[in-house]
Amino acid sequence: MANAAVITVGNLAVSQ
Repeated sequence: MANAAVITVGNLAVSQ
């Protein structure tokens, strides 16, 4: 799933 990387980075950005 290519979207997995996008979701991971997205969640990390929201966590910040």
